[in-house]
Amino acid sequence: MTTTSQPIPSSPRSSPGLKVSEAVMRWAQRLSLDPRQIPTPSALDRAFPNPGRPGVSTHALDDWEDRFGVALPTPLRVWLELCDGFPGDGSLIHPLRGLGPMLPFARPPGVVLIPEGWIELGNPRSESETVCMDLEDRRAWEGPGHDCPVFVSGDDLRGLPARIIAPGFVPWFLRLLHEDGRESWSEPSFVDLGCPWRSHQERVAPPELPAPLRPWLEPVDVLLAEGRSLERIADQLHLLSDEVETLIRHLQHRRRGTFSGVNGSAPWPTIPPPPAASRPAGSPLVPACSGRLPVGGSPPSSL
Repeated sequence: MTTTSQPIPSSPRSSPGLKVSEAVMRWAQRLSLDPRQIPTPSALDRAFPNPGRPGVSTHALDDWEDRFGVALPTPLRVWLELCDGFPGDGSLIHPLRGLGPMLPFARPPGVVLIPEGWIELGNPRSESETVCMDLEDRRAWEGPGHDCPVFVSGDDLRGLPARIIAPGFVPWFLRLLHEDGRESWSEPSFVDLGCPWRSHQERVAPPELPAPLRPWLEPVDVLLAEGRSLERIADQLHLLSDEVETLIRHLQHRRRGTFSGVNGSAPWPTIPPPPAASRPAGSPLVPACSGRLPVGGSPPSSL
């Protein structure tokens, strides 16, 4: 996915936003959450004394979804309407203008290109791992507030793999509130919910592959196995970079493993709160952002 970064309008800063405690109470009411799940207003005021940013408009949220081609889960949308991000020393939840495709500090095994629905939700105080969400993985998370899994990016330099830390925004956010913003997922005793890429493979449909690109699957697969870059593959096969990206996304997704949850146990435990050469150069087989599929050439007989 290629996006052009443009500033997303935020709410005016002429007046402070809601107190965190008030924003949390309104958020919980709009989601019809059990009040017993929410910390008391006095506890929230002690933990988060600074007011939040003014919320963003539904129009701004719709614009974000149109730009990135994925829908934000309802609990996160509701929060951003009340408070644009989350106050604190770091940015546990980015303002809307800061939400976007995640940067791969650790690359899960088998991943060549990060899935398009993986976004960076926040960059905590530790700054070693970002908090992310898989906005495409929505099919099999059962339970209140279990929508898109929340995971941490991992860090190859520290030997930390990407790992799921909550089955949705609600359980992650409630735990964060009960623990006064503490990043409990970074502690050695924290039990994660497995690999986000394995979950994605099992629970998200593979990217659509237009018919004109299908003959190139095997040649691209061979070159990937040889360690060729996307740019080298595109040059050697006379394909556009976007076409090679589509092929790679399809190839990496169809190599399915089995997602077994935590340490091979039953999956999805709950986190309770709290604790082409023949065509003219530059002529695309599949034009970007178009439903039309022009007739393509034939894949080369040899590499």
